[in-house]
Amino acid sequence: HEPTPGGLAASRRYARQYEDALQLYFAAFGPPPVEVWPAVAVRMDATNQYVGITHGRLKELSGKGRDSSYVGCG
Repeated sequence: HEPTPGGLAASRRYARQYEDALQLYFAAFGPPPVEVWPAVAVRMDATNQYVGITHGRLKELSGKGRDSSYVGCG
């Protein structure tokens, strides 16, 4: 992953890519869970803050002895 160059064109590109991912998920598994895959308008809302977590920190947050594939950030 690399930082976005910013701007309207990049925002539109990422929104299209995210929409494509949602459609692929739906085709393979059915409706995506909103806790993991929020709607495009929610995911691309600039007021939402998404936090990067290192693999080691993910293990720490997922709990001892638990197998968690993701950690939600709200």
